[in-house]
Amino acid sequence: MGKYFLLIVLCLTFTVAAAETERNLMERDSIIEFKLDSLKMTTFQDILEQQFEKYDHVRYRYAGGDEKGFDCSGFVTTVFQNLFEMKLPRSSRDMVKVGEEVSKEDLQIGDLVIFKPPGYSHVGIYLGDGVFMHSSTKLGVTKSSIDSTYWKKYYRTSRRVLNPIQ
Repeated sequence: MGKYFLLIVLCLTFTVAAAETERNLMERDSIIEFKLDSLKMTTFQDILEQQFEKYDHVRYRYAGGDEKGFDCSGFVTTVFQNLFEMKLPRSSRDMVKVGEEVSKEDLQIGDLVIFKPPGYSHVGIYLGDGVFMHSSTKLGVTKSSIDSTYWKKYYRTSRRVLNPIQ
């Protein structure tokens, strides 16, 4: 039911947007503000959770960026493209340079969380309450605690690329 409601609302918003020739929906801030304001029953966290449910347990695939399999950055770029028409860098290493750096204590829902385990870089999307969603090599798309023994040890930085208006 929720997915169909979201689809209907999005179709209606595009119809209304087409009629408003002066509103440029390609501007990132307009898209974010418009989507969150138009879905009054949906929070920013709910929108991200819907993306998680859509891709929950899609397997890990190196360099993957679709429903056949995701690597970590492929999953993050797909979610941000789907929801906000925002094109992020394709590699987690390059995502360290986007947006504004935020401390771990100041994380907000939607922030990128970036880790540096030995030999690779890893990225996920913060969901709140110490939880982030990402594509794990062992579990595919999953949720993890940012403070688990493993992720806490390799936490590198967080980046804010969105400022949702709710």
